[in-house]
Amino acid sequence: MAVGNVTLRAPLGTAVWSDTAATNALVDVNGSATSIYHVEIDNTANTAVTYVKMFDSAASGVTLATTEPDIVVSCAAGAKEYMTIPTGLTTSAALCYIATSTLSNAATQVAPTTAIGLTISYS
Repeated sequence: MAVGNVTLRAPLGTAVWSDTAATNALVDVNGSATSIYHVEIDNTANTAVTYVKMFDSAASGVTLATTEPDIVVSCAAGAKEYMTIPTGLTTSAALCYIATSTLSNAATQVAPTTAIGLTISYS
C-alpha cells in the first residue's frame, strides 16, 4: 500500500490524502476534526462494487460490526466515483476509512478483488 499526504493552498481543503492500494484494513487519515471536501474512488480494476466506509474516529476506536460508518460511498464495478462537497462535511473527532465489497456492517469486511485508489481532499 502506498499512502501520502500533500499540503495544498486551495479553497477545497488544505491537504490531500492519497492511497493507491486501499483495501479492507482500517486506515487513519487525520487524528482530529476533519472537513472533507472531495473524495475520488478508482474502482476500475474490479468487476464488483466497492464501498468506502468512513468513520468519525481514529481506526483504533472502530470495532467492525459494532461501529456504524458515518459515510458510505459506493463505486460501481469498473468505474471511478467523484464526490465534491463545496461546504465540507465535518467529522468531530478524526477520520479513518476502509474499502470493502461488503455493504453490511459485518465483523468481516471482504477486500475488493484488487485494491482501489482513494483520494480525499480535506482540512
